Amino acid sequence: MDLLNYIKRNGITFPHLTASEIADLACRIQIGTEVDTVLQGSFRWPPFAGQLTGLPQSVTDKLGEIREMYRVYDTLCQLEWDWSEPTWGNLPTWDKLKNSEDFKKVGGQAAYARLRPYFYARGILDPPLSMNGIRTSVSFLGEVRVTGGLHPRMVAVLQRAEKAIAGFPIIGGLLRRSIIDNIPLAGPKGKQVHVIGGWFPRPIEGGGLSAHALGLAVDINAPENPHLKGALASAIDAVLDYLQSLGKFSGPHRIGKPIVDLKSIARAEEDSKGDGVAVPEGAIQSALAMWTQLSLISEAFQSFVQENLPKYLAGELVDPVLGLMKRCTKAFGVGGLQVVARDGVTTSGLLW
Repeated sequence: MDLLNYIKRNGITFPHLTASEIADLACRIQIGTEVDTVLQGSFRWPPFAGQLTGLPQSVTDKLGEIREMYRVYDTLCQLEWDWSEPTWGNLPTWDKLKNSEDFKKVGGQAAYARLRPYFYARGILDPPLSMNGIRTSVSFLGEVRVTGGLHPRMVAVLQRAEKAIAGFPIIGGLLRRSIIDNIPLAGPKGKQVHVIGGWFPRPIEGGGLSAHALGLAVDINAPENPHLKGALASAIDAVLDYLQSLGKFSGPHRIGKPIVDLKSIARAEEDSKGDGVAVPEGAIQSALAMWTQLSLISEAFQSFVQENLPKYLAGELVDPVLGLMKRCTKAFGVGGLQVVARDGVTTSGLLW
């Protein structure tokens, strides 16, 4: 519930704050602004801590009521976590999710309090109510269960993908078998899709709410196919740049954008024929094109490592290949490069 509405519904008053000040503070508190930042920014006085003397009484009264608003907000967060207001009704899925191992991993109730500002920034004023809509029993292609569950809109996307795969008589069977059996995934479990991650309560690096916290993203075989970044990605970039200079590789190095954004899904749902499973035009083609480019990246880097790792270990290389192999070894380790030589590095996590 929005903090301002909670204050009004419960008849909580702050006589020394104006209505506009209360509305502004409710917004700032809910986006995660620290109390000392609010105090200093609003009144240009030192942080209110303990007994401060020499302040005008009007300022002291306002400082105290700002502190009280933060306490009210903490109470609201507690009530939302417990979903204990008698008038709010039952949220069985939320009860299941908040007691799940996923929430325990990230810190339970404390994690919810940290996540709430991200939900608020996305316009979601009742996060438990939103998460209660998650469907916790979802599978893809009838074979792989999506851990955590998914938002119904994302379930519709996967259902449409299943229909599209089954509906292509020329490539449908081959495409389906490639998804299950033949995608060259890195990792010890080899060429099989065995886990799909869905809902998970977390923000994204750099701020903002992960689409996983909304149940609107899936990761396929994430443990074996992490999104490569930092030194790992830079090492691959350097190798691809070298191969490109020799005419042995072309195309983009990074594939990081969503195949389908949420606005496109909403537009497609409005244009659908009532089947309830709309996917924007071109999404499947975009996914296949992305996979093709990822495969080319993986194969190019894999071939480079296969050719040069034995020579590097035998001390037979010279620059520039020697420098590239040093960089790759530092990033991946020798063992990691041996896995690359065997399996490639293709990532299969797709954000819809």
